[in-house]
Amino acid sequence: MKEEILARLEDETQTVFQTVELPPAVGTFRLSKTFRADDNTVEIFNYDSRERHCKIIAYFDGATSEYKIRIQLGLNEWCLSRFFESGFERFIGTFRAALDAVIATFDHADVKKNFFIEELKLSEWSYGKNLPSTINGLELFIRPSRPIETTNGSFIVINYVDFERARDLVVYYNIFSDEFSAETRDGAHTHVIYELDAKTLVDLEKNLTAYFSAGNEK
Repeated sequence: MKEEILARLEDETQTVFQTVELPPAVGTFRLSKTFRADDNTVEIFNYDSRERHCKIIAYFDGATSEYKIRIQLGLNEWCLSRFFESGFERFIGTFRAALDAVIATFDHADVKKNFFIEELKLSEWSYGKNLPSTINGLELFIRPSRPIETTNGSFIVINYVDFERARDLVVYYNIFSDEFSAETRDGAHTHVIYELDAKTLVDLEKNLTAYFSAGNEK
């Protein structure tokens, strides 16, 4: 990123920070002001919860000239589109007003209400309530009783993770397609798992049982 752009961003962000104070901590999340440039982005600050394996990152996207929020949860990563702003002052105001609600999604037991997710009755799904805590080195990180909304109508309903080796299995439900899908990650490599595609919880349960029995999660 060009030096003149970096200088403008630093001046703009520092000016706003003189009048807008962000809390140093919210729950298990701790604030770090970073201003770290990388290729075409500049990370301005982040809230990091090592306990939750979650980081909320505020950054400037040089490709679109907008300030944005990116979420890192386990090995999952996505942007929160409602925070896209061209000016930092408006961005930080929007972010500050929504900060508690965003963090509560990851830091507390509250489940974000969504009509389509409620209709699935994931909290009543017997198979989901009895998932093993670990499977061949992968730890159960996200449970069906606490789905996490990502982007484009998708929710993470199951996530097994090996944080040390950066491996995981993630099962999604999309409210628009009304179906489940899955993928695995191993470092930088992502693989779609078509064997877990399902339209209902009954089918997903059958597919997961067969998948785990075959040892495919290794």
